[in-house]
Amino acid sequence: MRQKLLLILFLLTSCFRTVSADDSPTLAGKWSISWQARLGTERGTIQFQQQGTHLTGLYQGHSIQCQVSGDLKDANISFHLDCPGKTPFTIQFTGTLEVAKMTGTFQLKGFKDAYDQHGENVQSTDYKWTAAHIPDPPKSPNPQQKPAH
Repeated sequence: MRQKLLLILFLLTSCFRTVSADDSPTLAGKWSISWQARLGTERGTIQFQQQGTHLTGLYQGHSIQCQVSGDLKDANISFHLDCPGKTPFTIQFTGTLEVAKMTGTFQLKGFKDAYDQHGENVQSTDYKWTAAHIPDPPKSPNPQQKPAH
């Protein structure tokens, strides 16, 4: 009888496990990101690190590096690129994560006027972006290492 009760208790607890903060989606790794800008499509890569729901990382694009920070809650992502330089600015991205793809909208921040130095309207809120996960390269065996027998 005791074994039956333990079995029932085990089955019930495995069916109704609680969701913890560690069950959030994993975003860590390298991502290719692109968005439409006035001068064409901007492309770059972001190397995300993730601790729970908090994101940090580094964006590398056309002759610029920007620090990245943000949050991922369920499938909703929000992060910003803080770009240094003569005219520092921030790009705020919001969107959703679907397995190895992200999509959403972005806003430009940190400009005094309605247009940046290239004539880009920084007041628009309907700018679109997409990102795709870049898989890690397969690990090749060490040619110096002899196979185990």
